[in-house]
Amino acid sequence: MLLRMKFLLVTLLLALTFVGCRHRPPDTAAHQPAAPRGPLSKHGMPLAQAQTNALLLLPGYDMAAVTQLFKLPDETALKTYGALTRAPWNGLEWTYRWGGAKRLTVVFEFSEAAKAWLVNHWEWSKF
Repeated sequence: MLLRMKFLLVTLLLALTFVGCRHRPPDTAAHQPAAPRGPLSKHGMPLAQAQTNALLLLPGYDMAAVTQLFKLPDETALKTYGALTRAPWNGLEWTYRWGGAKRLTVVFEFSEAAKAWLVNHWEWSKF
């Protein structure tokens, strides 16, 4: 009788162990939706990160530094500035756009100095 009770007890414990293993609560950490990153530029730069990186900018940064902080631009343009002056100059414009209800744009204007394009100024605007 004692042997039979031990056998039943061991069988019951094993059964509870296997049942308990099959009915674990789901791993919620693996199935959490990604935190919203906010609007992205064309090349994947989150707006919040771009606004933070803008605080690091200084006039005179080269194109590589801007690309490192903001990724590639969404649009580019070559413009002539000071057309009504004696010495007009060329400028390169890089535009980044973030969509949504409020469209936000940052434009970097590079001026040519010593055979390199360097940041002259930038401006944020809402559309």
